[in-house]
Amino acid sequence: MTESTQERLARRILQSLKVFENLTPEAFTDLLHQLQVERLPAGRQLFARGQRDHWVFFLVQGELELEWGDGGREVLHAGDAATHYPLADQQPRPATATTRTPVLFVRFHNTLMEVLTHQLDNEQYQVEEIVEDDAQPQNRLLSAIYHDYMRDRLELPHLPDVALKIRRAVQDPECDVEVITRIIRSDPALAVKLIKAANSALYNVPTPIRSIHGAVVYLGKSVATS
Repeated sequence: MTESTQERLARRILQSLKVFENLTPEAFTDLLHQLQVERLPAGRQLFARGQRDHWVFFLVQGELELEWGDGGREVLHAGDAATHYPLADQQPRPATATTRTPVLFVRFHNTLMEVLTHQLDNEQYQVEEIVEDDAQPQNRLLSAIYHDYMRDRLELPHLPDVALKIRRAVQDPECDVEVITRIIRSDPALAVKLIKAANSALYNVPTPIRSIHGAVVYLGKSVATS
């Protein structure tokens, strides 16, 4: 059976999403059949902060703005490292997504995302040691979070989920501090605790840190020089 234009577009989009590049052919086909390709004009909301839904969104073309609960704003352009991952995928939504230009996006049910993520984790899981003086600041951050948690200096009820997201992100060569910041910002409880940890006496911060980005950068530096 010949694929329609819409089906060919969906296939190209799915092949471009790095998070799914290691799917089995069967899983790829299942996701392809569930994928919904849609467009929105500029100035429209994709979803609102506090909203509960059952969708996973990926930005494919155009740009949109995320307005987070802490007042922070983030502009995402299709193709950015951050758009390789679902948009503000916590429930309820931690941010409002508004299109700045006409956009093309895809969505599918979040239950399917959970199944596929579980499959990828099981098939690709590797034991890898991350040390405090790791050359990568993102890895130093993960090490700092892990050691503070293990020493009861930081209570993170959502650590396993966030830590796995950070680990997957830093395996992407295009990942940077902004991507790590976005992942942490999606969990307000973790964001608050991380800023508190960065301002603790343990890290001897010279001036108070007020932002998630600042905490991520400073924790990386402090662990590297400890």
